[in-house]
Amino acid sequence: GDLIGTTGLEWRGSRTPLLPSPSRFFLPGNARPVGSSNPGPQVVVRYPAETLVIAVGDTNVGLSGPITLIHTFESSPNGNFWVAVVSFESGSTGQEEMAIIDTGSLYIYGPSFTPAITPGPNWQSFQNAYIDDLRKVTFLGETASGSVIVRDGETTIAGQFDELFDLDADGFALTNGP
Repeated sequence: GDLIGTTGLEWRGSRTPLLPSPSRFFLPGNARPVGSSNPGPQVVVRYPAETLVIAVGDTNVGLSGPITLIHTFESSPNGNFWVAVVSFESGSTGQEEMAIIDTGSLYIYGPSFTPAITPGPNWQSFQNAYIDDLRKVTFLGETASGSVIVRDGETTIAGQFDELFDLDADGFALTNGP
């Protein structure tokens, strides 16, 4: 029920905070309008500035509809940058689609998960995404040919693995395949 620093919202529940540096941290959770009984949408807040970083319902440049789900959220080790894998409702197709958003700007999107910036295949889905202190994004995507790990716009590994156990911003991956 504590105010989160955004006018008219209060916490409804939170998850494990991300503590990238001693001077700042990110807290994912749910926020609701003050006095409301509903659980409220997913949000991520940055402290100590108490700023709302990303929330369900947000619209971002390049997305044709509002964010409907925040799948994953990660910050750089120094806490200066963040990256999120989200779903959004396409304004053109009405379908649920996925995107990777990097520190508030669109990184990858498309009706058939076609990269906007990163050259490569048509994406079927995105999983984990990470970001380093230089704002280089590493993510796991699924294509018709299998899994692909991309770092800073370059494919680093492609394979027939279907599960990613861990991935870091330097591109080191632990998978269930070769």
